[in-house]
Amino acid sequence: MRVVHISDTHLGYTAYRGLDPELGINQREADIFAVFKQAIDKILEISPDLVLHTGDLFDSVRPSNRSLSLALEQLLRLSTVGIPVVIIAGNHSMPKMRDTGSVFQLFTLFPNFFPVYKGRYETISIKASPRRGLTPEG
Repeated sequence: MRVVHISDTHLGYTAYRGLDPELGINQREADIFAVFKQAIDKILEISPDLVLHTGDLFDSVRPSNRSLSLALEQLLRLSTVGIPVVIIAGNHSMPKMRDTGSVFQLFTLFPNFFPVYKGRYETISIKASPRRGLTPEG
């Protein structure tokens, strides 16, 4: 089984005052978005059996619409070709109070996304995909 591990992408992080001339957004934020897209391109090239994102997909508990849209756009590229994506919320993206809800609930609406965000141990079952050449025997 081939697994790609990615972590701490911090989509939406901004720093300094420079603006990306093409996008009109903070330069650091634009850089992070570009590198995230490059990472997804590479993951598609590798074609793993599973992608595991182990924390801090976003830089804040309430990511901007731009960050959320970019994350979904890129991660759906994996989902649509049948690559399961486990997304674990990190300390930057976990609400301090459970009753405020989590943006990661949104990811439960899409196929092949397995968000872990409830602040407790969770069991995830991912079925083997014939497309990927996996069998129950391994």
